[in-house]
Amino acid sequence: MQIADAAYRANTAKTNRIWEGGNFTVNLHTSPTGVDKLADYIFKTLMSPFGSLNITNPPLTDKEDIKLLYGPRQQNTSQTVTGAPYSSKNINPGGQTNKTASGAVDGTLDFSRPAPPLLSQLSDSQIEKGMFNDLNYLFAKLNNVYSLDEAGVYQARVSSQNNLFNATEQSSAALAPKILAVNCRNGICFEGTEGLTINDKTSDDVKIPVSPSRVTLKFYAYADMNQMPIRDVKIDWGDGSSPIQLSGYFRNHRGKTTGTKCDFQSVGGEFNAKKYCYIKTASYNTVTHKEVYGTEKPTNKECQSVNDCKNIDQCLPENIAPNFGQIVDKTCDNAYFRADYSYQCVKDSANFVPASQCPSDLAFKEGCCKYTPKVQVKDNWGWCNGVCGDANSPGKTGCYDRRQITGNTYDDECFPLDSGAWTPFGGSSPKSIIVAPK
Repeated sequence: MQIADAAYRANTAKTNRIWEGGNFTVNLHTSPTGVDKLADYIFKTLMSPFGSLNITNPPLTDKEDIKLLYGPRQQNTSQTVTGAPYSSKNINPGGQTNKTASGAVDGTLDFSRPAPPLLSQLSDSQIEKGMFNDLNYLFAKLNNVYSLDEAGVYQARVSSQNNLFNATEQSSAALAPKILAVNCRNGICFEGTEGLTINDKTSDDVKIPVSPSRVTLKFYAYADMNQMPIRDVKIDWGDGSSPIQLSGYFRNHRGKTTGTKCDFQSVGGEFNAKKYCYIKTASYNTVTHKEVYGTEKPTNKECQSVNDCKNIDQCLPENIAPNFGQIVDKTCDNAYFRADYSYQCVKDSANFVPASQCPSDLAFKEGCCKYTPKVQVKDNWGWCNGVCGDANSPGKTGCYDRRQITGNTYDDECFPLDSGAWTPFGGSSPKSIIVAPK
């Protein structure tokens, strides 16, 4: 099964679920109706790398080799059942199972265990459909399915095309990337409200009495823990020039926050003797098997009371990171994005306005130029910040690039400069950079 998209050289994983530290567990089932569950088939990401499985009592010969999730290549092609979790099936009359790797509760595979009775009763298409359902727990997009023919060549499986899926549009505006202003006090920088920081201002116009003039833009930005990484960062300076676009694989950038409490933390079912600061964040609940937002999780900062929890980093060491998007120096940086730019105000230019629309300062007596820069961040699922459309739009009131499903250029709500898929300076109450003419 092809998880990676060759055109974009990337996959669309639910990143927190395939992360080893996410502790994601799901019962795999091969019945498309979900009625018949094979409790022995348990996918666990507790082992590394991402979802690999420990193996006990492996086959003795290559002909009994089995293609596993991260295992060796199948040698006996006639035994392969496309999509079977950890099994092979021969082509003899009756379709009896030849050799099966049964999953134990701890996530290991044991080739000496008998095959679950249900497996031999299912058709190839049923097994395949069940695996599609299971992959949807871990990936938002399945690009193709291949089968290995007798010549040892992988061929696209035509009968599987209707079962391919792209669930990226099932996200929402609430899970789209966030862009926050930078508030610094005494060299310590915190996340502010939605918006940008220009020359250390977040909610007031920036007045510059000379031209040309230089400004410094700062902002924090982060993608949802399952929709990592950030793929695009765009800056439109608002002066008619083309937006700056950085495309790649970017970490979340987070600022400091204030802890919610100082308390003991449980380690292996026992409480540590030390108290630690807790922060509000997001994580995966291993009891309810759902992502939880707004939950409290411990950090590595020791404390005696909540008064000690005022300047807390949100990117943390991997062993205590609450989710995939907050692993320091891997998926997350305790730093902000920064960009510098120079404005030059010219009379009668598109951004020039008369003195009546400018501040009363002497420098603006002949008029001024007004600019409102804005920023856009897109995640790995094609969602970007901002407000777009309505309940009937591709992303509802969120902003979503649906081209990956339709191929239609007009289905990218993140593309138009005049759309709501941007966060302007000033956030919901846009402000201006006011520059005196040259």
